[in-house]
Amino acid sequence: MYGDFTTDNVKSKDSDGIKFYDDSDIITFKVEDGGYIAAYHGASINEFSIDGTLAGNSDAALPTEKAVKTYVDTNFQPLDSDLTAIAALTPTDSYFIVGNGSAWITETGATARTSLGLGTAAVRDAEDTLTDGANLPDGAAIKSYCDARYLNEASNLSDLDDASTARTNLGVAIGTNVQAWDQQLDDIAALLYTDGNIIVGNGSGWVAESGATARESLGLTGNSNTTHYHDSRYYTETEMTDGTTVTAHINRIKLSGTTKADGYLYAGTTDPTNVTRLNYDGYFYATKVYNAVYNDIADWQDLSDELIYGKCYVDTKNGAKLVTARCQKGVIGIASDTYGQSCGIDSDKIQVPISVAGWVLAYVDDEYETGTPLTNDENGNLTEMRMDEKTMYPERLIATYKKPEHKEYWNNIVVNGRHWVKIV
Repeated sequence: MYGDFTTDNVKSKDSDGIKFYDDSDIITFKVEDGGYIAAYHGASINEFSIDGTLAGNSDAALPTEKAVKTYVDTNFQPLDSDLTAIAALTPTDSYFIVGNGSAWITETGATARTSLGLGTAAVRDAEDTLTDGANLPDGAAIKSYCDARYLNEASNLSDLDDASTARTNLGVAIGTNVQAWDQQLDDIAALLYTDGNIIVGNGSGWVAESGATARESLGLTGNSNTTHYHDSRYYTETEMTDGTTVTAHINRIKLSGTTKADGYLYAGTTDPTNVTRLNYDGYFYATKVYNAVYNDIADWQDLSDELIYGKCYVDTKNGAKLVTARCQKGVIGIASDTYGQSCGIDSDKIQVPISVAGWVLAYVDDEYETGTPLTNDENGNLTEMRMDEKTMYPERLIATYKKPEHKEYWNNIVVNGRHWVKIV
């Protein structure tokens, strides 16, 4: 459209742009040259801005609704009911805003201390002396009090009022907790603990003496002083240390001690119970040899099977084996763990001790009358021997029945339900 025109309430001119009037012919706003929209009174607008930051800060731009919302959402706190409640609280002096589980309220300092879990110590005054009062001492007061009364880095026992009491309190009382100083103890500490040395008094102090010198101090030198009891008489030191006769003397040892100990010879009537070996390589002769508690005599045989004490074994060319048939040919007897004497042992072989005489604990299939003849069954147990077996195979009679053993242990041996039988 070019040129001027006039219509109802609108008048257009090339120089002034477009003007708008009301019904009273009063101008309301106009569109000026250059695209500015101007009210009759006020600023001229030339832009509808979508800038959500309002960065232009211009009087000539109008922001859109979205731009205004973006700016407000970004730069201002949204309406919040909790903030509204906080805004309604009265800021009384020394009151605190505290949550009570459903809303924000104000509390006094005392009530707030409870909410914070602070005890009465939180309101105690600090003081620079240590007394029995209710206030709390500061660090300087505590240090001063302790420095004046107790052991610290800058003090030692001689600085305290009563060193003896201090040592007792510390658990280092002389003569009770610690050894008092003594010159003789210093002398002992200075001695050399050479192998065989003995500490001996010499009249003025403690000295270390060799075994030979100590024997002189003990009066154990010379034939008149030192004797050893052997073979119904005493032997002198010279006789016991003479290389040409000592062996003969030792071989005739006579014991006088009666204390029983594992691995030691002793005199007296106490029965031995330990198992430590005492070996003697040679012939052993005695008027009588007694066994204190065990019963039978065993002979060691080579074993090529499992060892079960109280079971019957049969002899084979490869060694003894558990029987597998009743009244079996070649049955040699019962494996014994109750023997008091044995022979034929070879520690380099796997062997079984077979009872050859006396009474032995054995597995029996039933309880029989005392004296009942027994042979083996197919399980290695003893069973009553039938008349035909005694007639045809008398060599397979192993033992006669005596009685059951009711104890769980017999002289530290597990019985396990076995019976006593007499080897025949």
